[in-house]
Amino acid sequence: MPLAVSAPTRLPPAQATPPLGQPERARSIADTLAHRPAGRADGADAIRVFAYGSLIWNPGFAWTGRMHGRLSGYMRRACIWTLESRGTPENPGLALGLDTDPSGSCAGIVFTLPLDGEDEVLDRLWQREMHTALYRPRWLTASTEAGPADVLAFVSNREHPQYAGVMAHDVAAGWIRGAEGAFGRCADYFRQTLRSLEAEGLDDPGLADLVLRIDGSRGDR
Repeated sequence: MPLAVSAPTRLPPAQATPPLGQPERARSIADTLAHRPAGRADGADAIRVFAYGSLIWNPGFAWTGRMHGRLSGYMRRACIWTLESRGTPENPGLALGLDTDPSGSCAGIVFTLPLDGEDEVLDRLWQREMHTALYRPRWLTASTEAGPADVLAFVSNREHPQYAGVMAHDVAAGWIRGAEGAFGRCADYFRQTLRSLEAEGLDDPGLADLVLRIDGSRGDR
């Protein structure tokens, strides 16, 4: 059991949720596209995707443009249990989610998808972000340097068994330290996300504080 000073909001499940099959992913994509806003805020034909975590530094899909964006009413938060990619059932880690928070805001990168090959890009994106429906695809309006833009964002699914809820940073840091999965160490994931935001000139004081606690710089051990 990783060190934690108190219990998180929701303890991790005993095992990871089974992945969605291809038919389920296809239905989810079709349903999402069917709800794409009419009279879009920016008048763009191409889909734009809001990246707030590892998609910033490792999107894994083709894109034709990128710019800074910010969503109001959401926070980047360590609120997802990871039992495979950055942890194991025996030693769970945490991943970032775009979590609803009426008083919050989240800065990230807005990627523009290519019109040519859009279906392939969306399928690849769903395989990654919707592997077990940890998130809910939502159309939101982001503030960008080019004005308001409709974006596709993957918001934390609070009904999912791997949703961890809101916890203090010292508690989250205790779970993150030492956790490791198929994609590497959990702590490195948080450090890389913070470095990528800083390289873009984007601030996230909450994530910076969490990384300090992961690294043991706040005396939380």
